[in-house]
Order: sequence, then C-alpha cells, then structure tokens
Amino acid sequence: MDATSPGSNAPPAEVVPTVISVSIEGASVEIPGTGQSGPAPFTAKLDKGKAYKARVTARGFATSEIELKGGDENRTVTLAAKPRVLSVDSEPSGAAIFVDSGATGHTTPFDIELTSAQAAKKAVRVQLRKTGYRQLDRTVDLSKLTEEDTRMIVKLNERLQVVPRVTGTGSGSARGSGHEGTEPGSGSDAATPGNGSAAPATGSGSSPTAPSNPGTSGGPVTSPSGAAGSAGSAAEPEPEFTKPHTP
Repeated sequence: MDATSPGSNAPPAEVVPTVISVSIEGASVEIPGTGQSGPAPFTAKLDKGKAYKARVTARGFATSEIELKGGDENRTVTLAAKPRVLSVDSEPSGAAIFVDSGATGHTTPFDIELTSAQAAKKAVRVQLRKTGYRQLDRTVDLSKLTEEDTRMIVKLNERLQVVPRVTGTGSGSARGSGHEGTEPGSGSDAATPGNGSAAPATGSGSSPTAPSNPGTSGGPVTSPSGAAGSAGSAAEPEPEFTKPHTP
C-alpha cells in the first residue's frame, strides 16, 4: 500500500482533559481500559469525542458508573449512601430495641436500619429492655461499621443480666426494729407480765392474795381465834368459887 494511501497518514486523535467531580469527599474515579484513576475531582486524558465509562467509589456509598465522552464538560457524580444497619441480638432473645431512647418497634434478634438523621451522627446509643433483666446500654461508633456490598453494618450480641429478686429477710428485720414494743417480753407493754410497770387490778375475789391483817381491818374476823371469840367468853357467868364468901 502506498504511504500516501487514504488513512495511512490519518492524524492521531486529539487528547483532551475531562474532569469528573463527586458530591462527597474521599471518592475515587477510575476510567476502565485506560489505566487512569485517582481521587476526585479527577482529570482524565481522553480522546476527544470517544465514549468511555467512569466508575466512582467511596467508602460507605454505593458504587456508581457513568458514561461520558472525551472532552465533555465537567461531570459531577452524586453517590448514594449505603444503609447503616445495626444487627442486634441478645441472650435471652425478645428484648425490645431502642436507638437514642426511641423505640424501634422490634425485638432481638433484628437488623435495624438507621434513619438518615441517625446515620449522619458520629455515634448512636442502643438500649435493650426486657422484663426481669437489667437495661443494657451501648454506644456504637458509626465510623467503625463494616462495609459490605450493599450496606454498612455493625453487629451487637449482648448477654442480659437478671435483676436480683428481693427476699423477705430484709422486710422482717425492718419490722422487728420498728415495732419492738409489740414483741413478747417488751418493756413498753404494760399488760405483759414481768415488766416494770404496775399491772392493773383484775377485780375483787379473783386474786389469790392473803386476807387483810385483822388488827388493822375494820371488817369482821372470820378466824375462831379472833376477837369475836374473846367477846363471847366474857359474857359467860363467873364461877361460884371466885365470888367472895359471906359468913
């Protein structure tokens, strides 16, 4: 073929700069098939008018691919964040899951997808609540989530602690210390035998106490050897031999 044949001296394609920007910091741009890649914003050297594909990636975001031609105006790529997921389990299961004190409506085990407002935070607080067990609180650093193909995830597997049961020992001691006057043998109960207070009278005739001293009592003497017996003997006639003899 002659060197002057058509196409033999075709001018090389014009290489032009093409800029790819990304909506977030830390993204990377790759132009497959050209060996060109780098952090965004990235300026690729592409043949003018030739079609290419650009792959844009960033940690925590879904990979995006766009089509472009060499020499296109600056292209800006918007990446979609991967879902932030808390995979929560507990022993025992069935604990209610709360995130930042808000009820999720789910119990363990369950994968909780954070809201956009929660995912924008540096950390969130997770609580597990179950009747008969202590509430468990954990702070999750969202910068330490593990990246998977379609989501960012952290796994929590917690053991709940049983709330100790209250026994009757403590209440019995309190009752004894607070009501000592009602216990048998207490010095504060006036009706209890053996205490220092005088016992009330129990009624006439019911007590086995000894009768009053006849010398001090104004009542009748019931003993045969008492004063009533002496009065009876004084009323008898004087014996004849004791009377004076009259000649």
